[in-house]
Amino acid sequence: MLYDPCAEAPVSCLSLGAASKLLHHELTAQEDWTEAKKNLDSIKTQGTKFVKANPSLESTFNIIRRQITLRVGQVTNDLDSINRISTELVQIQIFLLSPFLPQLYIALLSSLSKAFILQAEIEVTAEKKSVIPLAQVAFNCLDTLEGLPEVFFSKICQRIGGWAIPFSSPEKDFDGGPWANDDERCKVSGRKEGESESEYTDRVMGVMRLYFAVLKIRPTRQPLKEMWQLPRIWTWFARFMGEGGLLETPVGAQVLYVALDVLGKDARAIWGLQFVKLLALIYKGTTTGLGNGELIGGTTPEGVAARVKVQLVVEAIMKD
Repeated sequence: MLYDPCAEAPVSCLSLGAASKLLHHELTAQEDWTEAKKNLDSIKTQGTKFVKANPSLESTFNIIRRQITLRVGQVTNDLDSINRISTELVQIQIFLLSPFLPQLYIALLSSLSKAFILQAEIEVTAEKKSVIPLAQVAFNCLDTLEGLPEVFFSKICQRIGGWAIPFSSPEKDFDGGPWANDDERCKVSGRKEGESESEYTDRVMGVMRLYFAVLKIRPTRQPLKEMWQLPRIWTWFARFMGEGGLLETPVGAQVLYVALDVLGKDARAIWGLQFVKLLALIYKGTTTGLGNGELIGGTTPEGVAARVKVQLVVEAIMKD
């Protein structure tokens, strides 16, 4: 039985928007994106750039970075492997908590986050079941290493754009300044130069499957930071259904499918009738369209295929 984070205030008594605000402490998607962007700038200036400008620190950083990458790549779906690798990763980092090496510690948190993300892009995209052990190792590290939740979430936003918030790339940067050019704005959305739409979609799906899989793991000690807590599931769905610019794209429909595939049954068990209402809205968006008449996924062949996947997973959730 999953822990119900809303036991004292049942979500079924709240509107979709009100529930989202309650669970997210009034933060908006824009504020989440701004915070992630600020964190990224800090990670670069106070972490990686500082370390790379110091030859002795850079040498140590490269040695430990390779150890991190190696261990993350060794994760397999058995308890011994999960526990051993989690412990080894934490021990690599834990000795650097000294206040004399904060820049190196930040840079290594960034490398650890990137290792998890790359593993999701490669392994989880190829075999979705591989997300289970990877998510558990990631959770164990998030539960132990100070600062990792903020760094990891920010790196996800850097790598694939605002899908984990969810949030479309804004017209201006977080500080109100304009983007230098179209390439810079494209980069903020997580797209890589020369990458096809299918390659981008696959990467986003792999990383989001990892993110969603971590969200559903129940903490045994204390709740993780807000962006990694179970209530974020409701916030994500509530926000996403209001993001027409994302919903009406093929990649948006694929991400919605991943969310429902990973979290749908658990979310129905937790939020009951209120989540069923959300499922009905999603299903309508795949059949007759949403309020603006637009169908989830759009009209391209890729969008139609993704929309069918969303329909099927909603039907599967409602059958149980």
